[in-house]
Formats: sequence, C-alpha cells, structure tokens
Amino acid sequence: MPLLPAFEGEIGANGEYSIQAVLHWNYKSVSKGENSLWANLLKRGYSSQLVYVHSKLMIVDDDTVIIGSANINDRSMLGTRDSEIAILVQDNKNFPVNMNGKEHMAGSFAASLRRTLFRYGLI
Repeated sequence: MPLLPAFEGEIGANGEYSIQAVLHWNYKSVSKGENSLWANLLKRGYSSQLVYVHSKLMIVDDDTVIIGSANINDRSMLGTRDSEIAILVQDNKNFPVNMNGKEHMAGSFAASLRRTLFRYGLI
C-alpha cells in the first residue's frame, strides 16, 4: 500500500479529493467484493490471528544496535511467559568520528541507521 508520499496535507481537508480517491480505491481493492485481496485470501484457505508486536530499538554510541521485542524485566527475560526476540548488531566496518570532543570509532550500520531515522523524524 502506498504511503501517499506524492500528496501533501490532511486527508480529509477541502481540496484533497485526489487523496480520498486513492484511499477509496485502495480500500475497495483490499477488502470489498468477490475479487478483493481479502476475498481471494479467504478462497485459498487463509486464516488469520491477531499478533501483537511491540518492537524496540536502541543505538548506542553509533556502535551497537539492538532491535527486538524484549523488555528488560522478568516477564521477557525469564523465558517462561512472553515470547520475545532481539538481535544485537556490532559492526566490524568502522570509521572515525568526533563524539563529545573525542575521536570515536563508529559502526557503519549503526551510524547510518541513526541518521536515516533522524532524517525521517522517527527518533
């Protein structure tokens, strides 16, 4: 589904008919009628379950990245209650940067991920 990057403004605002039209046809093609995406999935025996994923991201000193669902508490860490997963990324491709007035070796992945997230206003 497109995120509507070509359109500016509020979806319900006056003069935004083109956004409403795109959303209308997206909705109809996904969920309405015998030829919709949802109807075709059901015809092929698809069944769904609600899955709740609450992910976290930590970038430490442009060097280490942790991405996953685990919380730092007994519920997540004991392994007997919630199902959790996480990945630790420590980059071996480093480059020198100035951090707090001192030279620091930043990881290529961690630094580029942080910059990308800042660029899109996600952190």
